[in-house]
Amino acid sequence: PPIGMPQYGGTMTVLNHLLDDFGNPNPLAPGGLPAVKNLVVEKFHVGNVYEYGDRGTGEWPFNDDTGIPLKYVLGGFVESWDVSENEIVVHLREGNYFTGLSPNKVMDKREYTADDFIWWWDYNVDQPRGGLRYFVGTDFLDEPITNDSVTKIDKYTVSIATNYYHVNWHGLFAGVVAYPQEWVDSDPDDWESMVGTGPYYIKEYVSGSHIAFGPNPDYWQKATLEGLEYDTPFVDTLVMPMISDESTAAAALRSATVDVHLKVSMPYVDSLSSTNPDLATKYSGSGCIDAINFRCDEPPFDDVNVRRAMMIATDIPAVNAMLMHPSPDTHHMYPIPQGWPGWVAIEDMPDTAQLLYDYNPDLAVEMLADAGYPDGFSTAILVDNWPGERNADVAELVASQWAKVGVTAEISVFETTEAYRRWTEADYHGVSSIALPLHTPATFQLRYFSVGGSRNYMFYEDEYATVRLQASDKETDPVERNKIMEEAFISITEGVPTIPFAYPGLVSYAWPWVKNWYGEGWYNIHTPGAHNWWIDQDLKAEMGY
Repeated sequence: PPIGMPQYGGTMTVLNHLLDDFGNPNPLAPGGLPAVKNLVVEKFHVGNVYEYGDRGTGEWPFNDDTGIPLKYVLGGFVESWDVSENEIVVHLREGNYFTGLSPNKVMDKREYTADDFIWWWDYNVDQPRGGLRYFVGTDFLDEPITNDSVTKIDKYTVSIATNYYHVNWHGLFAGVVAYPQEWVDSDPDDWESMVGTGPYYIKEYVSGSHIAFGPNPDYWQKATLEGLEYDTPFVDTLVMPMISDESTAAAALRSATVDVHLKVSMPYVDSLSSTNPDLATKYSGSGCIDAINFRCDEPPFDDVNVRRAMMIATDIPAVNAMLMHPSPDTHHMYPIPQGWPGWVAIEDMPDTAQLLYDYNPDLAVEMLADAGYPDGFSTAILVDNWPGERNADVAELVASQWAKVGVTAEISVFETTEAYRRWTEADYHGVSSIALPLHTPATFQLRYFSVGGSRNYMFYEDEYATVRLQASDKETDPVERNKIMEEAFISITEGVPTIPFAYPGLVSYAWPWVKNWYGEGWYNIHTPGAHNWWIDQDLKAEMGY
């Protein structure tokens, strides 16, 4: 619907995650959702939706909550940066204030400065967390990493010493967030004590129910509409409810109890389209591919020919159809999503790689016999039962397909915490049905697919791809870097540590009275977009709500 003139005020209810608890906000504790925390605390950079999203050129969708290429971002609590071979100079945003606002007051309003940046860096270096941990062992920074790596140049400028240029240098700051020391020293386990420089502050926290946010009156980011700039956020109160049941969440959207639901899974789409055709929609993704991941260090999957046979024995289009995602653009997002450097279309891959995507159980039987398994074998599938994902459905369909080539698969489903414990501690055999987040080349690919990678829970060994990915990190020529990445990604594809499927099918919905919404989710690692949206109160009343 047409945007109209911006309106301030009112309450907007936004459902992002299907959870009945948002976890611990403590920056050192696991589980506190960045999608919630980063409404209050800012990150290093944010998605540049007005220039590159659907309001502008449309080059990037900003419709999932993973990484985005650096060309599509602008600074968050950082104004700008200068990067050279041996130094990253960070220019902080002047006039960016901690609000001092929280239900349990822990500090007064004050400006974010270089001292805060250095304090946060120092807070993380003893046991590197966030982006720092991804660079341990790379020699990008002198190790062990200490606060000696960072130098304060002036009140708004810091310098980080590096040993070479790294294409994903900005990943270093994934864990550098504008937290104030006063909150961390006071009670970092308490949502009602949280303070930040982000677009909102916490008005109210009700465990098991919701968090209500108010607008930061000093927030820096403007909404540029028809050549005019407007202060954001627009609404007086933003509510994020805690709802874990999908049917309850769909009912809340249907009844307009929530104004926006960012992650509706495909089984609810047809009914919502039927009962509420006026809802604005945009197809989205979870930022992860559904996948079957092999344990590559144990028989039979230590044999690449067995893994290749099993991929050929898998009807990938049938699995994607079951996942029900209607956008074919999301069906080939491996080992890097389309739009990132190094992505190669299936039709442009070598024949030996294209063959893997053609479902052919007869050929798979021949390949298994040649590999020493003429009668097939038995295996196991470890399944992560993450809410909203369909890993169990994927496992069941794949098991039924594999049965046609003589492979019997026993499926074991676990809640996410236990599934990831088994996966990360090598307490499983066979394969896993666990979604993989794959973006920001080559950082994530090095973690999952390089020899000794920090997330290589498949125990996949590909020396060629590892060397190529490491080379791409240091390559300064973007054309040559893209070529190197393509070579590495084709090698990974042909080595089959993973059978990739589509992004899990998700749809974002908003009622027509939510204006300036273009389907963006919490883009760039959960940086909030809701500050750009407003409520057309007259339209809402006209529609009977």
